[in-house]
Amino acid sequence: MESCKISLYFVLLCVTVCYCQNYPKFVETNDIANNAISLQRMIMDGETDSLLVGSVNRIYRLSSDLQKLQEGITGPENDNTEPFCLPPDFDSCEEPRVPTDNFNKILALDTTTDWIIVCGNVLKGICQTRNKDTLEVVKNYYRQVVSAGSSMSAMGFIGPGPSSNVLYVGRSYMLNTDTRWDVLTSRILPSTSNDNDAFSILSTVTTSNSASIRGDVDFSLQNPTFNIDYVYGFGSNGFTYYVAIQPKMDTQPDGPFVTKIVQICQNCAKYRETYIDLPLVCRGNDGSNYELAQSAYKITAGTNLADNLGLQNGDNKDVLVAVFAKAEGTTRSPTQESAVCVYSMKSIRGKYLEWVDACSGDGNLAEGCNWAAGNNPDSCGSGTLKTIVSTHMCYCDDTYAYGAITCGSLDIIQTAAYTSRDSRLTAIAAANHLDHTVLFVGNEAGNLKKLKVVSGTSALAYEDIAVVSTNPEIVQNGLMFDKDENYIYVMSKRQITKVPVETCEQYTECEECTSVNGVGDPYCGWCSLENKCSRKANCTGSSNGNNNRWIGSNGQCPSIEVDPASVQRGTFEKLTLTVTSLPETNGGFSCIFANLGDTSADREDPTSNQLTCLTPSPSNIPSPGDRGYVRVKLSLMAEETGQKFVSTDFDFYECESFKTCMACTNNNYGCDWCIFENKCSKDTSSCNVAGVVQGNANLPGGSDSCPHIEAGQEILIPVDVSKEYEVIGHKLPALSPQHSGYQCVLDIEGEEVVVDGQRLDDTKVKCQSSKYMYAEDVSSKLVPLQLRWNNDFYVDNPDGVKVTLYKCDVGRSNCGVCHQADLDFQCGWCGVPINNQKCTVVNKCSPVSNWLTRENLCPNPTITQISPSAGPVQGGTTLTIRGYNLGKASSDVTSIQVAGLNCVVQTEGYKISEQVKCITSPSSSVKSGKVEITIGDSGGSAIYSGVSSGEFSYVNSRIDSISPKIGPQSGGTRVTITGVHLNAGSDITITVAGSHCDIVETTSDFAVCITTAAPNNYQRGGITMTFDGVQKSNNSPQATYVYKKDPEITELSRYAAFISGGIEIKVTGTNLDIVHRREMRVYIQSKHYSAPCNLESSTKMICEAPDVSASGIKPTSKEPYSCDYGFMLDSVKNTTHLKDTPLGPFFYYPNPHYTDFDDGEKVYSGIGKEPLVISGDNLTLASDEHDVIVKIGDEDCKVTSLAWNQLTCNPPEVPPKGSSAEKGISVVIYHGNLNISVGFLKYASEGPVLTVAAIAGIAAGGALFIIVIVLILVVYKRKSSETSRHVKMLQIKLDSLESDVVKVCKEAFAELQTEVTEMTTDIEGAAGIPFLDYRSYTMRVLFPGHEDHPVLRDIEVKGAKRADVEKGLREFGKLVSNKTFLLHFIRTLEGQKSFSMRDRVNVASLIMVALQSKMEYATEILKALLTELIDKTLEGKNHPKLLLRRTESIAEKMLTNWLTCLLYSFLKEEAGEPLFMCYRALRQQIEKGPVDCITHEARYSLSEEKLIRQEIKYITYTINVVNPESLFDKEEQYIPVKVLDCDSIGQVKEKFLDAIYKNAPFSTRPRVDQVDLEWRQGYSGRLSLADDDITAKVEGEWKRINTLEHYKVLDGAIMAVVPKQGYNMSPGLSSLTTGNPHNPHHFNMSLTSSPGHRSTSSMLINSEAESGHRAWHLIKQHDNDVTQKEGVRNVKMMSEVYLTRLLTTKTILQKFVDDLFETIFSTTHRSSALPLAIKYLFDFLDDQAIEHGITDPDVVHTWKSNSLPLRFWVNLIKNPDFIFDIYKSQTVDSCLSVVAQTFMDSCSTSEHKLSKDSPSSKLLYAKDIPKYRKWVNSYYQDIKRMPVISDQDMNSALAEESRIHAYDFNQMAALNELYFYYSQKYNDELIDSLENDELASRGRLAYKWEQISAIMAGQQ
Repeated sequence: MESCKISLYFVLLCVTVCYCQNYPKFVETNDIANNAISLQRMIMDGETDSLLVGSVNRIYRLSSDLQKLQEGITGPENDNTEPFCLPPDFDSCEEPRVPTDNFNKILALDTTTDWIIVCGNVLKGICQTRNKDTLEVVKNYYRQVVSAGSSMSAMGFIGPGPSSNVLYVGRSYMLNTDTRWDVLTSRILPSTSNDNDAFSILSTVTTSNSASIRGDVDFSLQNPTFNIDYVYGFGSNGFTYYVAIQPKMDTQPDGPFVTKIVQICQNCAKYRETYIDLPLVCRGNDGSNYELAQSAYKITAGTNLADNLGLQNGDNKDVLVAVFAKAEGTTRSPTQESAVCVYSMKSIRGKYLEWVDACSGDGNLAEGCNWAAGNNPDSCGSGTLKTIVSTHMCYCDDTYAYGAITCGSLDIIQTAAYTSRDSRLTAIAAANHLDHTVLFVGNEAGNLKKLKVVSGTSALAYEDIAVVSTNPEIVQNGLMFDKDENYIYVMSKRQITKVPVETCEQYTECEECTSVNGVGDPYCGWCSLENKCSRKANCTGSSNGNNNRWIGSNGQCPSIEVDPASVQRGTFEKLTLTVTSLPETNGGFSCIFANLGDTSADREDPTSNQLTCLTPSPSNIPSPGDRGYVRVKLSLMAEETGQKFVSTDFDFYECESFKTCMACTNNNYGCDWCIFENKCSKDTSSCNVAGVVQGNANLPGGSDSCPHIEAGQEILIPVDVSKEYEVIGHKLPALSPQHSGYQCVLDIEGEEVVVDGQRLDDTKVKCQSSKYMYAEDVSSKLVPLQLRWNNDFYVDNPDGVKVTLYKCDVGRSNCGVCHQADLDFQCGWCGVPINNQKCTVVNKCSPVSNWLTRENLCPNPTITQISPSAGPVQGGTTLTIRGYNLGKASSDVTSIQVAGLNCVVQTEGYKISEQVKCITSPSSSVKSGKVEITIGDSGGSAIYSGVSSGEFSYVNSRIDSISPKIGPQSGGTRVTITGVHLNAGSDITITVAGSHCDIVETTSDFAVCITTAAPNNYQRGGITMTFDGVQKSNNSPQATYVYKKDPEITELSRYAAFISGGIEIKVTGTNLDIVHRREMRVYIQSKHYSAPCNLESSTKMICEAPDVSASGIKPTSKEPYSCDYGFMLDSVKNTTHLKDTPLGPFFYYPNPHYTDFDDGEKVYSGIGKEPLVISGDNLTLASDEHDVIVKIGDEDCKVTSLAWNQLTCNPPEVPPKGSSAEKGISVVIYHGNLNISVGFLKYASEGPVLTVAAIAGIAAGGALFIIVIVLILVVYKRKSSETSRHVKMLQIKLDSLESDVVKVCKEAFAELQTEVTEMTTDIEGAAGIPFLDYRSYTMRVLFPGHEDHPVLRDIEVKGAKRADVEKGLREFGKLVSNKTFLLHFIRTLEGQKSFSMRDRVNVASLIMVALQSKMEYATEILKALLTELIDKTLEGKNHPKLLLRRTESIAEKMLTNWLTCLLYSFLKEEAGEPLFMCYRALRQQIEKGPVDCITHEARYSLSEEKLIRQEIKYITYTINVVNPESLFDKEEQYIPVKVLDCDSIGQVKEKFLDAIYKNAPFSTRPRVDQVDLEWRQGYSGRLSLADDDITAKVEGEWKRINTLEHYKVLDGAIMAVVPKQGYNMSPGLSSLTTGNPHNPHHFNMSLTSSPGHRSTSSMLINSEAESGHRAWHLIKQHDNDVTQKEGVRNVKMMSEVYLTRLLTTKTILQKFVDDLFETIFSTTHRSSALPLAIKYLFDFLDDQAIEHGITDPDVVHTWKSNSLPLRFWVNLIKNPDFIFDIYKSQTVDSCLSVVAQTFMDSCSTSEHKLSKDSPSSKLLYAKDIPKYRKWVNSYYQDIKRMPVISDQDMNSALAEESRIHAYDFNQMAALNELYFYYSQKYNDELIDSLENDELASRGRLAYKWEQISAIMAGQQ
């Protein structure tokens, strides 16, 4: 038993189930490695709002949110492509059939039969019908409808035919495979009445002219590449049309190609009389054609488009929109260039009429119909054609036998409305919204483009959404709208994505909303009064005409003009506001001046767009400071919505605050500047008139008269040189004697340097001479300049003119560099003294004669470098000489000598002073020498020379060898050439085997280069190098190189890795040894990631998977990331991109995760070589055990197995060296590039070292022990025979036990694999949810078990006293509404010892009922009570985390009740569904296996206590139960129900009632004990079955409950549920039928007793007492002995082995538990936001924590968990019958308790250490709880980050709750209960409390209470 629990412990810890937005999506995961698998087609089932999707080998039914509902398998099928190997018998097959992928070709929904038609390429292109809901096959029809070629095109749709709907099919055909060559057909739809004719071609009386166009066999044999690809089909105005691509001319089947549109009459089955095709041309603005249609879509033109196309009322307003691509040359392959064209069907129809008219009159017109069988080539010119024209091309009369199709040559041309060059357009759909037509276009890159159609030749793109990244190409016709056209489904090769047609909410500004990308989204408009971008339908009041409440695309947004535009601070002004697009409103408007106040806006003329309002109070306007004005947002607010819908800037100015002339006058405020008073004023009467500058508001351009420093002047001052400078200004004032003069101020490194200035005139001030310095080591520095006068008056410097200070010597250490300084700096080289030469200005050089300007030649030319250092003796080397002082121009270099030989100076390459180039002369011998340069001026007066420190060598080069000697033809091989002097010269080239080699590096001894591509394989040759034109070669074997055929990659050992990479990939290929750079590369989002490869042989190499962690991709286990990849093998190209080759893509999965040891350590006993087990997740994604290395210290832990979530390895038997017994030794896992430390491993201690004394004692004891052993051996000899027999018997029993254990485990595994999908499918298809109404739900939580509580009834007081009581209760209600009284009332009750826990719960519930209509007040009371409770808890000795843990106070129960009341809506709208689904799934899984009706133990359970620990054999039967509606009819109808043969009769009745009443609430159904079960046998045979009757088996004291097996009931039996005899039948009560209660055969059953369920066990226990026998069903409760009877163990097998069934049940239910927890712990939901109550409560707890100084986040986390999860959610999870009208059995209850415990553990912050002794309920979800805890933490954090809810918003919500539920309870009855059961009992204590409280005394609350007591007693 111990070992079994240990095993269970590991199993439970290791098994996990993974359930993997932006947008909802469905991903095709079938055969993920097969690149051919792709989604093909999708259609909408409008009735169920679901999608039907056709893929390769699969079809799917998806919910509207793309959840997979059903999956149907269509392949692979065993098939053969031989043309006469025909299904279903395959008699003529010469070759064996092989598995063949089935590509979906046609997917159509026939709404008359609710069948879907599925056609694929296998079995010669047959079709089948399937049930649209279950996807089960109805029937296969062995007629070839589509081509058997997987690459052949086909399309089909259902449309009107001559008499009824038909299936229209257009298809290609394949030679040597297809047996039918019908390219266009109308086919009879399958139904139950035409089974034999299904899918046959519609025929006419003249069978030679049926609804079919056939390809001509002879033509196709001569033109095998001729084919027609059908792109799209549709019906319009009585005709069927096909859009197709085909060769332009019959005689040129290989191209060029054109798109044609085919027309066929719908009411005539004679295709050859009505077939006409014409070229459909989409032409660009440049005159070029887009030849190949990619996708098309038919739509009725919107109003704007219809007007543009000239479509009138009565015209056919259908429009065809299509995307085209340009062809690659004359091929059928499309290029990236594509276009959209828009055709009106009216114009297309006109072209048909025009062509037929022309054809009928001209027999020479070309047709191009030779491809069609039976065509008459002379059809043009036929008089019969005139008759067809006169009948509008629908002539079906046999009078004329035209008998020929018409292939026209008249182009239907339309100019492209939109073109694209970036990515080929592949799919199109269209919709109308308001008056606009919108196109949705998908492209090859996975993007969805939205276009607004402006006209038939213009469509503007306004949005481009990246939808798909992996396998992104959106498939042909892969766009489809949902039923309401609010979303569009986008289908790519492996994914369907649900994208909203608009995302108006993303735009937050009106201009952005109404002109999206300059075009405008037709769906979006600005909802003015709500300040949001939305659809018109979502804007309140917008439907009432054009009232400016909603402004559509390109409309004029609201704007505002204010007159006056600004106001002097300190004054009141009346403003006039002119508002464009002023919306109509049901209320008035207000002017909002930011936070300065608001005033009413009046509209004097209701039709005017002008409003007037006053400015706010002057006292509200703050001082503007130096800025001079306060700018605020003036907004208009609509009182109807409380939203500000238009704003503008508004200024409150104060002239006196402006400090400069420019700031004062350069505005529209009307301020003027007084120059001599240096002030700004509105009133300048006191200013010097000559010095007033008028502001721009008073005099346009007035600010130009402000005195200011002019821009554009440059002031240069060298440092440490005394210099004066001038400042140029404008209108600089002439100062009077009373004003002090001008000053020039420079701010140098934070310090002001001031010098006096002299005004020269009104434009100049001269600043006195002064020296300036700055400390920073830079060559120049800009310093701020100010012009000041009168000490503190400043001249404006609007352009920030600055002074430049500079240092000539910084960064100019030699003469040549000095002369390159800025010319304006006037720097020169001061040549003396010698030890202090420097760059400076002339003033700082003495004597001046030593100062060299840039006109002078610099002395001392210096060479610092020569390159190259060697060259061929033949000369010709370009020598580069670098240094300084090398002249001002190349002409200054008079000569250069290299090793004594002349070197010719070159003009090209010369750099002033720094560089000169020359070409060496030939040398007669090898030699070396210095380089000498001579510099001189033109006059020859100054000549200087310099010599290099290094030497130049004349050499002879030699080539010796090359390595490697082979490489690929594509080049890219890095080769090394050895020799002598291989770096000689300035121009070196290398040729290897006749091909150029790009040089990487050259030295004297070797050269490295990279080969380029060679024109041929096996090109070989020697090495040739040129050194400055001198050629050296070597063709010896040592220098021979061979180009070989490029390598190829043929196979990879794996095509997947995890994100961090590093795992080994074995690569197989050819010629891998000829390349020398090998790496694997993957490409993700325009970047690449590489990893090295190591060569093993010419055909194998080992590569590491690249690490792509930096890419940011986030794959999942179910949705790996697909990417391109390749191998960089030198420069080989054909291996760099392999995704689109037969090898397919490469996939990346998430990284494996390993779980740390508990507390960071683990003890290893080593007993029996016990393996080390390490847990984790995703361990086997793209990995196996060979990819993992585990190190314990420095030694290996040999990995023996790797599972999804578990790694096992064998550690060393002895601790590795250096390990510490105390600390342990580190365990590190190396998995690819991941190095993960999981903790320390401690080896179990082997015991202490013994002392000498201990050893002596042990020796003595050992001697004695030997003596005892000898005696024992004597006895053993006798007993050995007997023991041997016992051992053999024990071995037999152990073998039997092992066999049974293996059997049970296999069964559990099989159940796990098969039932998960079945359970999910069954439950997701369940009926509606039986929610209780609010009152019933609230009663079950507030007063559990009290179905008829007094609060639901009237007060039971009669006679005269009733009036007194009602009066008293009204007064009592008033007192309860007094916060002081109610708090005293509660405190008083809680202070009494006799006030029990039950009393607290009851009082809290009664108070909540009494305040049901005052939820705001109830919330206020709750907050006060909780605050007191928190204070009390923190003041006491209890740990803060215990707060709200138990229901020990009224506050805690009130909190539960408060949440109960406020979260009801959330339960109904969001959380109720997953909770019900979890309950439903749990119950259904339990009932799939045996359940003991006495003990309630079950085969399937989550609770160990309710688990059957025995092997119960059973068989599942399907019983046909008579539908009660047909119980008395002549023809009975049956409901199939699954039961078990071991079910008791009561359990069978329960299952039957569940099936009959599956849509009815439980309380409306009959109880099990009210019905009997009849077994119908023949017409009259009826046997009544019961749990206990005279046939029951009795064995001693035991009587067994009757089961179906007891009665020998067979599978498929017919049974009926009938009313039990003796029950009172009364009309008007619950019906046993599901039909009309007025049915004449309807009967009723009294349900006057409790609507609850009376279980089988309770009935049988009563039977026990009566009979004296003990009842048992499957298990005798006390039996543990070994017997051979059923229901008891065959051997003493450990029952714990059956605990694996807990795991089976848990895994099957995992999805439903996850969905429940995820919904609860999410702040975003489908249809509602987070309930305000939760946010309000959590904010309250956060505030309390802050107020009490609690900083431990775990405490606040625990408070939240104790309040919401514990007090509300756990209660509902354990008791779903509180919210649903359902029955909860004991078995279900025990399982829900496990789920609830898991829920609470997930909310805990403390870690629970688990061991093999932990309860199974804890072990069961041990691996899931960490994940749930993350959800909880994120949930709490998300709530905390949400905006705080104001008391006003919360009170508004509470008031609404009060209004809705104000009359659900009798609040007077609740007050009555409070008064008579509690208030009276504690009357004296309450009065004392009220009298002793000051606040209560002031309110005379004690007196009022006594008055109420007197009223209730009838004394008043």
